[in-house]
Amino acid sequence: MKSDIAVISDLKEYMLFKLVGAEIFYVSKEQAKQTFFEALKTYKIIFLTETLAKFLEEELKEYESKLYPIVLCLPSLSEENGFAYKNLSKKAKISLGLEI
Repeated sequence: MKSDIAVISDLKEYMLFKLVGAEIFYVSKEQAKQTFFEALKTYKIIFLTETLAKFLEEELKEYESKLYPIVLCLPSLSEENGFAYKNLSKKAKISLGLEI
């Protein structure tokens, strides 16, 4: 069965998502843009690690206000700069009308 969830990561720590049937893509920053645009065609929910999301910030702006596909950031395990939190807050406000 094909998953509707993709995880685009530059870290191996997000293997946990395999348990819920997500497709995991381990990519470098150079591969991230191409993988992201390919995932947009197939998946309904796309998780990006904070590092890659920050790198793709301009591309993500187009999808901030859209309900689908849902693009969410996963916080970095090594450093946190608040980018993932801001992304999640925007998505909650758009979809739920709540500010976190």
